[in-house]
Amino acid sequence: STFNHSRSAFFESFPRTSNMSLVIWLNLFLSLTLAKEDHRHQRLKRNTGDFIPKHEHNNLAFLSPFGKVPRLAVSQKFHPSVSTVLKLQGGEGNPMTSLNFTHGVASGDPRPKNIILWTRLAPVFANASLDAPRCPDVHARVLVSKFQDFRRIAFRSRVSTNCHVDYTIKVAARFLRPSTKYYYKFIAKSPQNNFDQENDDDDEDGAEDNHHHRRRRGHDDDDNDDDNDYDDDDDDNAHTHRLRIQRRRRGPHVVDDGGEDDDDDRHDDDDDDHDNDHDDDQRLDIVSPIGETKTAPRKSEHVDQLKFAVVSCSNLEYGFFNAYRLISQRKDEVDAVIHLGDYIYEYPNGAGAATSDPNPNTFFSSAALAAGRKHIPNTEILSLKDYRTRYANYRADLDLQEAHRVLPFITVWDDHESSNDAFANGAQNHQEGEGPWEERVTRAVRAYFEWMPIRQVDPDDDRRIYRSFQYGDLLDLIMIDTRLDHRAQQLNAFGMNQTASEFQSKVYAPLDERGIMSETQRAWIEDEFTESLERGAKWRIVGNQIALNYFFFPIPPGNPLGIPPNLDQGVFYQFQDTWAGYAESRRAFLRSIDAAVERADKQASDANVVVVTGDFHFSAASSLLMNSRDSNGRTILSGEPRCSEYQGPSVTSQSALEFILPLVVNGTTPPPMPIISAIEAQFTNGLKTTNPTLKQVDIQQHGYFVLSVTPERTEASYYFIKDPIAKGAIYNFGVINPQADEELGFTCFSNAGENAVKECVSPVRPTPAPTPRPPPQPVVQNPN
Repeated sequence: STFNHSRSAFFESFPRTSNMSLVIWLNLFLSLTLAKEDHRHQRLKRNTGDFIPKHEHNNLAFLSPFGKVPRLAVSQKFHPSVSTVLKLQGGEGNPMTSLNFTHGVASGDPRPKNIILWTRLAPVFANASLDAPRCPDVHARVLVSKFQDFRRIAFRSRVSTNCHVDYTIKVAARFLRPSTKYYYKFIAKSPQNNFDQENDDDDEDGAEDNHHHRRRRGHDDDDNDDDNDYDDDDDDNAHTHRLRIQRRRRGPHVVDDGGEDDDDDRHDDDDDDHDNDHDDDQRLDIVSPIGETKTAPRKSEHVDQLKFAVVSCSNLEYGFFNAYRLISQRKDEVDAVIHLGDYIYEYPNGAGAATSDPNPNTFFSSAALAAGRKHIPNTEILSLKDYRTRYANYRADLDLQEAHRVLPFITVWDDHESSNDAFANGAQNHQEGEGPWEERVTRAVRAYFEWMPIRQVDPDDDRRIYRSFQYGDLLDLIMIDTRLDHRAQQLNAFGMNQTASEFQSKVYAPLDERGIMSETQRAWIEDEFTESLERGAKWRIVGNQIALNYFFFPIPPGNPLGIPPNLDQGVFYQFQDTWAGYAESRRAFLRSIDAAVERADKQASDANVVVVTGDFHFSAASSLLMNSRDSNGRTILSGEPRCSEYQGPSVTSQSALEFILPLVVNGTTPPPMPIISAIEAQFTNGLKTTNPTLKQVDIQQHGYFVLSVTPERTEASYYFIKDPIAKGAIYNFGVINPQADEELGFTCFSNAGENAVKECVSPVRPTPAPTPRPPPQPVVQNPN
């Protein structure tokens, strides 16, 4: 009503001239702006019910998807207001003594004109042992600049947090330039440096002034880069409310753009020249580390090359996060980090030998535990507090912090973010007595959205994590969810008295009985493939949690793994947690590539789909063929390759060889390295023999791979952690020395138009020079 009144007053004062068309157009513009604002507010309210106040909020952590479980949601009365003055006291007789950015900074989900920024700002109280609840609102400001000294500000905004989101802060930095490196930092005032926020109106939100400046000096852009992501419209809805306040305080010169930036990208040629904020660090004297991040290119932008570091499976107790440290050193080479899940593990302290771990590593070295690599809390995580504490436990790692500080992350969860082998209605590691699964997984999802730099995708689906990113004309990155989106329970091949045909009949159950994802997501994937082909993107990269390829394992002599030999004459694929356990879902995924090619009126050679995969804890490069059943009911792979799959090693989690060794040698002491090498060679050669589409495999090493994409081909370069101290002496390869280095293991590539892994090559290493013989020592005569 206030807005309508101001609009009416404006037009009543407008001079009655012959140029009434201008009045009509302005009236229409303001009406559409009001309608757009109401539409955004309704979508936001629909997303989280009545738990978001009408004034809304900049901190996206308060929009974590938990509105459907009201008793787990943040009540409106706990939602801080950006206009309130900070209350320094933490309770009667227990003042707040300091504020700290406790876990560094992070960025994620890069778009051409906006990106998610994250930090955690937590108070410290004089008496931390008091049981009385202390949950003050704390406030910070975020600044973004193209310059490391922040002499010009591209975006700034005020944000608040409190204990109800674990003091996490998540902001969508907007009005940015595509394909641009930015620096960012959060600043807050210390409790000892008090000042009144109400007298600091000039710094309420620099984004509005930036956008006004762009509208005067900028240029139009007809790209609409973020039309499929509601947060790009709604994450700054306080925008309009604050502009009305500023209009009353400073006059009508402030442009009311309704918080939109996706249809009006007008960038200042002079790098968003803005008021200098050098005095902020004096007045707001708690400063976070300075982060670095990169925005994505526009859809229409020509891109010659992109590089992504691909990681998964980082169990803190299994060793040091050397891979994260080494990735951070590639910040000027890599555009983003793709994390494919198992970012944390839910197991209790000492899970290398814990009964809750279905694959205990009985050779687990105590070196990492002795160095302080211990899970906190020391029990399996079940409550919301447990999940938050475990994220804090992992994010305290300095190598992980550094990777987050210098590169944007694009993430999906897998099972261990909730519980091992999770599915829609439960998990292998969720037992009776641990409460309802629905409540546990809701807590896990809420903590994930609080602690990870990820945007919420769909206001009507509070657990949707599948989403896509357009990187110019070079590629679309399509992140899918095979874990919590209507996944059926895994089959268990062990302990069943059944033939291979009987077992495969269950594996090939119809999609409506046993699927790995919802039909909604499956249709979305086909649509994404189609739209990507129609818009002319060269490649489609799929971020996928679990293995798409079949891995047929030869049963070794003596069958030390206890594989039921009746399942398939000497060859077995036990891993029913992968796509192999959901055969019709796998067929549907590959068919969606064919359908998209047909819908887009393209040729099969135009498909150019590459899948990057985590979860399996070994490195592999494969061409994917269609699966079907032969006359005996067994799975066969046939036809032309549909796409390539690059599967990455774990950061630290137990490698395939580390899993196999205790079972093969039947003991608790690691065998000598020659025996380890012989066992590795036996399984590696067996895999290559029984899997002709497998171009390369390594079942031992930890690390990551870098995916390099050009219009001509994709390359996956596998970097393995090399520890000169541990090599040849300690079985837990390369992850118990915090200063371990890396070496290139092999590189595989796929040519455009071939839909298959073409070749894998290993680097030629120089033959080490022979150790020189020591000079002969003089013979000492025996004096006796």
